[in-house]
Amino acid sequence: MTYPDEVSIIRDLEQARDAGFNLVRLHIKPEEPLVLHHCDRLGLLVDNDMVNLGDFPAYAGDSPAGRRRWEETMGAQLLRDRSHPSVIWWTLFNETWGLVELARPYDAERQAWVQAMMAAVEALDSDGLLEDMSPRENALEHVATELVTWHFYQAEWQAVVDLLDVALAKAFVGSEHFYVEGHAQQENFPLLNTEFGPFSAEPFAPEAQRDRDISDDLRWLLNLYRARPGISGYIFTELYDVEFERNGLMDYDRGEKQTGYEELMGCGLAGLQGRVFVGLDEGPSLQTVPGLVVSLHSWISTYHPAEAASDVLWSLWTSAGEGPLSEGRIELGETHAVLVGRTNLPPIEVSTPAAGGAFVLRLRAGDVCNMLPILAPPPRAEGWQSPQLNARDYSAPPSSWRVVDAQGDALDSDHADPVMIEEDVEAVGVLGAGR
Repeated sequence: MTYPDEVSIIRDLEQARDAGFNLVRLHIKPEEPLVLHHCDRLGLLVDNDMVNLGDFPAYAGDSPAGRRRWEETMGAQLLRDRSHPSVIWWTLFNETWGLVELARPYDAERQAWVQAMMAAVEALDSDGLLEDMSPRENALEHVATELVTWHFYQAEWQAVVDLLDVALAKAFVGSEHFYVEGHAQQENFPLLNTEFGPFSAEPFAPEAQRDRDISDDLRWLLNLYRARPGISGYIFTELYDVEFERNGLMDYDRGEKQTGYEELMGCGLAGLQGRVFVGLDEGPSLQTVPGLVVSLHSWISTYHPAEAASDVLWSLWTSAGEGPLSEGRIELGETHAVLVGRTNLPPIEVSTPAAGGAFVLRLRAGDVCNMLPILAPPPRAEGWQSPQLNARDYSAPPSSWRVVDAQGDALDSDHADPVMIEEDVEAVGVLGAGR
């Protein structure tokens, strides 16, 4: 859509910068020149995409006429925009859109034309970084590139761990992993994920991914990236919602979404995207036993050790923001010197109150912060009571319970256990005499 005014352009870019991003990908079109001007002025770097030949899978515009139009557009775009200091990177094609249809593969002839276009772009702007193809998830589509890149949209912890570790293991000089057959990585190029995010969309997404809150998934995804400094960067999809995708930090009308970061960890998204990052190796959350001491594995990751704070502070809070219940400090200095890359820190020993409940461990190192949700459910027992978790005191022996689903229908069970999703029970409740 065309921007309604220049103020709207500035507001978008300032939102990206204020969220901690230092680069924006201007996707599959020659951009409004004022956008590039304000990127220059605000200090935002730019990955500038070329237009598609067509869309996938409905239409491929890869024909002699289509290629002529693409080359003319590419040449005009580079000549117009190459002098902007913000533009450090050109992406020629996105996920083979317009090059292929379901019955038309990314064959050797098309690969050769993409390689020729890389040479043409380099002749027009030899200083910019060049990316031939921004590939689909698990697609090996590079032929000649100065950035080893790939996409994926996952929100399962182990799946993301496996994807990132495979990418790190297989990106090296001479590797063919990210390339089409017959091509290989020529130099020690940067490794980047150029599209990622927990997916939220309407109307065709699976039920569990429809119009959902992505805030917590984004937090732990950033932990996994920053724990692996061999990955040089990432591009989150996306700054604001569009007609189909609801992955934005802002909604379609540019209203800022509530992430809960400020309330739960004491700072906003920018605290997770600084040049220094403090993190934990534990998963998206931790489930433990009330009163049990657990060891949490903390670390700092950065290419700028001199910018690290002098210490890391941790504190345990209730999920309602009450606290700190306990706290501690890790001094950073000669004993725990911050190095380039990842620096492991001493374990954090923490225990939850004996009554159990939902808690948040907060980390802070200067202006950067993080958190780990901790659930310590109280044990079930005869005449179960949990007066310390609520304002009310509920008490009922299990024999009087009636377990129901979200619609109030009785379940064949004598206890209320995990929430189910995707065509199954999504919630349960316990009905009983109580008091």
